Amino acid sequence: MIEKGQIPYYKISDEMVNLVAAIAEKVQQFPSGRTEGEETGRTEKGWQWDSAGKIVVPSYRQKGIGIFLGEHLLGRAPMPQSLEELMGQLERWLEQSPAHPLIKAGIVIYQYVMVQFFEEDNLHYGMQHGEEILTRWRKPLQRIFLVDTLQQEALIRAFEQCDLYGEVSPFLLFFLKSILEKLEEAETVPTATHPLEVASAEGVRARERVQRLLSQMGTGTYTNRELMELVGLKHRPTFRDKYLLPAMAQGWIVMTIPDKPNSSQQRYRKNI
Repeated sequence: MIEKGQIPYYKISDEMVNLVAAIAEKVQQFPSGRTEGEETGRTEKGWQWDSAGKIVVPSYRQKGIGIFLGEHLLGRAPMPQSLEELMGQLERWLEQSPAHPLIKAGIVIYQYVMVQFFEEDNLHYGMQHGEEILTRWRKPLQRIFLVDTLQQEALIRAFEQCDLYGEVSPFLLFFLKSILEKLEEAETVPTATHPLEVASAEGVRARERVQRLLSQMGTGTYTNRELMELVGLKHRPTFRDKYLLPAMAQGWIVMTIPDKPNSSQQRYRKNI
């Protein structure tokens, strides 16, 4: 078993070294600049911006909790009173460790899940923080959205292997392989020759997602879960970031309780 909360032990194998080298080589083949008009919505600690342009800072959880990934129980998380110190340990390790940024990004995601720092969306916040580390290392990796890259079932198996072997190496291998596969997939997709074409293509996809959501909505009000069901999604952060927030930012969807965005009674409707 791995001691929850401590920076987990891992071994750098030849396979890891080869994967890091292969990723670095692949990244060199992509343009390094951010395309015009592209905004990641990320911040240094992996927090995000809400539809009003304010940083959403998650709250530390206030009670003990089991560690679940999907429906799998992976153990008990550290007690709430230790969370701020454990986050400080993680941040100090990120600043001081000579580990490769790819390894650091993997460790961050692992820790967010195993420590369960926040009330909800720990995996999502961990992925955002990991993306920040990757982007600071190589800007082209800003196009790697880990929520789409790390497949849920394989992710669960990797975490289970970590607990079985008492180290985080199985997850790091899974993490590196997933990123390399994503980069290799990107090589097979025709790329635009001008940055504005890239921005335009992403804009088209964003509009299509919003239109898909709007086309499924009637004139009534909906909970967040009901909206997710309309477009066939189960992962709340993906739905929020790619469907709901863009639709709200454009004024197509509004809250029924706008002054209490986190209300348990919150519902959404078309703004018509």
